[in-house]
Amino acid sequence: MTEPKPKLPKVFIGILAGKKHDRFATLFNKHLDEAIKAYVQIGGVVGKAVCKENIGDTMIDRIVNGRNILRDAFLQTDCDLYFSVDSDVLLPKMSIVSLVGDCMADGCDIVSGIYFGMLKYENEKGIKRAIEFCPVMFFKIDDKKQKPHMRNCRGSFNLHEYFPSRVFQIHSCGAGFVMIKRKVLETIKWRHTHTKKLAIGEDISLCVDAQKKGMKVWCDSYLWALHLKDDKALKENRKEVVEFNLEKKKK
Repeated sequence: MTEPKPKLPKVFIGILAGKKHDRFATLFNKHLDEAIKAYVQIGGVVGKAVCKENIGDTMIDRIVNGRNILRDAFLQTDCDLYFSVDSDVLLPKMSIVSLVGDCMADGCDIVSGIYFGMLKYENEKGIKRAIEFCPVMFFKIDDKKQKPHMRNCRGSFNLHEYFPSRVFQIHSCGAGFVMIKRKVLETIKWRHTHTKKLAIGEDISLCVDAQKKGMKVWCDSYLWALHLKDDKALKENRKEVVEFNLEKKKK
């Protein structure tokens, strides 16, 4: 007699729709549907909700409010995992399948795939760099003299230095392509910190708050998504993904 297969976690997809959602909707939905289909084919159950950024006086307020509306909708379901996705991110076909597998491991409470954004950061010597097109994930800085207290993983521009294994621990990540366990959002809301000395977005704040409660943040470096932030970002993003994939295939 064969043993029954383990029950797969139920996934709730929370989609934050920005002002450019309509521009990319067809392409976004095509990739999302393929990712959902891949998970359903192995017995997974998926629910989803969409929220537009339209409540709040500032852009960051609208983003935070939108994410918390989706969080509340998720917590009203019996789903086990929350998949946070921005509507300008094109998902890999196996993204849900892979991230669910990652989250089923002990200690993997927040797991992000890789997508790119336009970010400011400081290099290893503390020199401020201009906005660059970088993976939206961060490693912690040990040198207290450096600000901010996180360094973007693109600091040396050699992506392979930061991908020692398939799934590895990071300090924090963006909220546009990340799987989150229910226990995280049961006790933590999205928020942002903005003062004269410190500005931290809602994505970083969630990771920081989770780690204060003993939870851990990870990255799955085999999952790459296209971020259609704008025309320049799209061009750069395609270039980075192609170059990285070519390098991987040579091994």
